[in-house]
Amino acid sequence: MHRIIYSMTIVLILFNVSYAQFTPISALRNNNSSGVPVDTGKVFTVTGNVSVANEFNSPSYMQDHDAGIAVYARGAGLFSASVKIGDSVRVTGTLAHFNGLTQLYPTSFARLDSQKTIEPLFLTIAEIKAQNWNAYEAYEGTLVRVNNITVSASGNWVGNTNYTIADGTGTTLLRITNGTTLVGQPIPTGAFDVIAALGAYKTSVPYDASSYQLLPRFIADIVTDNKPLIILPVIASNITPTSFKIFYETLRDGDTEVRYGLTTSLEMGMLKDASLTKNHSITVSGLNQLTKYYFKVYSTNTAGTSEGPLESVTTASTNPSTGAINIYFNTTVDQTAAIPGNTAKGNVVFTDKLLERINSASYSIDMALYSFYNQNTIVNALIAAKNRGVKVRIVYDKRTTQNSMQSLINAGFLISKRPNIY
Repeated sequence: MHRIIYSMTIVLILFNVSYAQFTPISALRNNNSSGVPVDTGKVFTVTGNVSVANEFNSPSYMQDHDAGIAVYARGAGLFSASVKIGDSVRVTGTLAHFNGLTQLYPTSFARLDSQKTIEPLFLTIAEIKAQNWNAYEAYEGTLVRVNNITVSASGNWVGNTNYTIADGTGTTLLRITNGTTLVGQPIPTGAFDVIAALGAYKTSVPYDASSYQLLPRFIADIVTDNKPLIILPVIASNITPTSFKIFYETLRDGDTEVRYGLTTSLEMGMLKDASLTKNHSITVSGLNQLTKYYFKVYSTNTAGTSEGPLESVTTASTNPSTGAINIYFNTTVDQTAAIPGNTAKGNVVFTDKLLERINSASYSIDMALYSFYNQNTIVNALIAAKNRGVKVRIVYDKRTTQNSMQSLINAGFLISKRPNIY
């Protein structure tokens, strides 16, 4: 009889796995009795989706499933200039506080994915102001939506300005940040909804509910009653002695309408194209040379009609001078030393003159810029020119990309930047 002995060897393989320790953003939202984060100065690694990228220049905002936070890092190659809304990111940084706003100062970040959908949290103003600013602060740093609000102002939105809004449950501040596409756009005349990052700003303790402010990112964050909503500027271009062409955009599809005349009564009639579109163009013809005409654009869909501001344009001459170089100064000039026929023009508002030339361009625009900061009206005019088919070429300095130039880059402009070799 043979005994068979089986021998078994068990080998244990140990894997040394290292991984980053992620902290939920909600864990960073605990404040002391003054409204200051209790973990200020500590370093954390968080993940989430970007709800605000470079729309405010900085800070940006990101959020995970439960909470949001501002991320402050401005400049070329840094966080705000490197991400887009919908990016999924990992951020390591120091928890900090600035005038009521909890934020991260990142030391490193990585983009993990893109094109994520960020749905705003529906809140009332009362709910926003009732959050525990001196304990767990649930909503600050999050993308929110407040419905049926009114604003105590009229005209057009002004950059770096606070507006008081109300929704029937309370009042708070809505801030229009310079450099966003909201600047210069019409303020809704009735009730509307707003999508915004919930920020905060107060210069002294306690950093309480009075510090909260809603920060819309762009024109689409102002949600009206589904009318087309005309986006400024409205451009008159392709100007000839007998005609001009109008270009404008709407947030939603609508038809294309213009009323025009020799007076502000717009007595000469209306032209209409019934095709539904967001990018509108229409030609007014049969005009007289060197004549000033007034016009106003409209757009209508099933929800109603939106209208633009009253505008004017002067038709061209049949005998224009060509090849002239015009010199402009923004102060008075001494014309006594000028060569006859070459006097400079003084006391010119450069922004108005530049807008006039951009809006009249029908083929190409070439620009060389050293500084381009907080020039939202010029940005809008250049975007409108590009949208109507004008070729735009821009040469920029090697400096850190400023907010107005970043807006052009975000709109798809190709920028030639002087290399940093000196």
